[in-house]
Amino acid sequence: RVARERHLESIARWLASGQAEMRQRSELGGDVMFEWDTDAAYRLWSDALKLGVPATHPDVQALTGILANVLQVGLEECLGAYKEDPCARQRMITMAKRVREMGLQRTLG
Repeated sequence: RVARERHLESIARWLASGQAEMRQRSELGGDVMFEWDTDAAYRLWSDALKLGVPATHPDVQALTGILANVLQVGLEECLGAYKEDPCARQRMITMAKRVREMGLQRTLG
């Protein structure tokens, strides 16, 4: 239980940090877009489920939403570069695996 609470605190800090960075970049303007660290988001999501945090917890849902958006864009980019970029196939396989593990098939279409 203590590990679960600490992990939820870690997720909340990670989300708050990303949101603060996003706000700061939008206030500064320019072309620098904020990109979530999807590997960190996936680890946080996966560890939360291993610790018994329900997928319906708001912070776990926030991670799921972030990952769903990033994975959708990433898969579309890989499909577009599939023939020219040999690494695109491996990235696409990795992303598709995460989509399946997270149960996002219907969400992403």
